[in-house]
Amino acid sequence: MLAAHLLYGGVLGKTFERLAPAPPGPGSYEKGVGFPVAGERRGVQSRLPDSYIQYLADKDPTFRQAVLPVLEQSAAAQEHGVHVRYLPGGVQALVDTHLAYPDITEGVD
Repeated sequence: MLAAHLLYGGVLGKTFERLAPAPPGPGSYEKGVGFPVAGERRGVQSRLPDSYIQYLADKDPTFRQAVLPVLEQSAAAQEHGVHVRYLPGGVQALVDTHLAYPDITEGVD
């Protein structure tokens, strides 16, 4: 029984590993390539706008990981822009109701 459970667990793990999307590699941030589709988890099929893609292109992976969910949220709604705050030890992104979509501003707030 133990061998059967180990085999089942191993096969199940490899299956999920193959089904998971591969993380984007460096240099793959051209128009829409390497970025998740905005709202992909909810079935929305719109892509990030060019201004968001260009904004993220030269940022490090930690920055992108912190900001990308808010950019996706903004792109899904297409109502407001995004403000990125530089904080001690990191960044914070917020949908800003004072900004038009797809504008991005930065600041030390």
